[in-house]
Amino acid sequence: MQMRRLRHALAAVIVPAALVGLTVGPADAAAKAPKVPSPAKVAAVYPHLAGVTPVVASGAAQATACTPAKDVKGAKTTGAAYMVSAPTAAAPNVTVSAIRFKSATKAKAFLKKAAARLVCESQALGLTATATPFKFKLKGTDQRVGLTTQQSMTAGSTTITLGGQTLLARKGEKVVSVTAVSGDATAPAVAPAQTLLKVAVKTVR
Repeated sequence: MQMRRLRHALAAVIVPAALVGLTVGPADAAAKAPKVPSPAKVAAVYPHLAGVTPVVASGAAQATACTPAKDVKGAKTTGAAYMVSAPTAAAPNVTVSAIRFKSATKAKAFLKKAAARLVCESQALGLTATATPFKFKLKGTDQRVGLTTQQSMTAGSTTITLGGQTLLARKGEKVVSVTAVSGDATAPAVAPAQTLLKVAVKTVR
């Protein structure tokens, strides 16, 4: 039971942190923030999330220590994190997010640093992390980055390692991402995340 609680606590930290390393500013900016897929559309890809109420954050993107302010100045972001009690590779926690930058140039530069930023954000949370890039295709997008991740935390004599997949795609000035995280070191399948990313790209405005 203790191990299960530890895994869930770690997953609860990692999944919201998968909002591409950004915090969200004042809610008054939410009306202009980009859209993400509805819970019904997320559940259509990940059936185990049917009935799960996401934790949603929407507003002005705020820089963190791992993302210089100049890189996200004027950007708006929305993210939705779907949490389950015992995430597995087959039934992971899922986060879908979208960021609208002031220009395609800023979005392109932001996406290029995705791997380094994910590792930096994890380390800032006291985790050990790796992010291995991979390529994937998605029609209608200008730039893509896939990351297979492992994030670990040690509590006493116990080390918990979670496996994850983060897929990001840029369309013009918008960057959309989907992150799936399991409760162990096994990374979830790429295909469902890619399917949800395709939906997210079509949803973002």
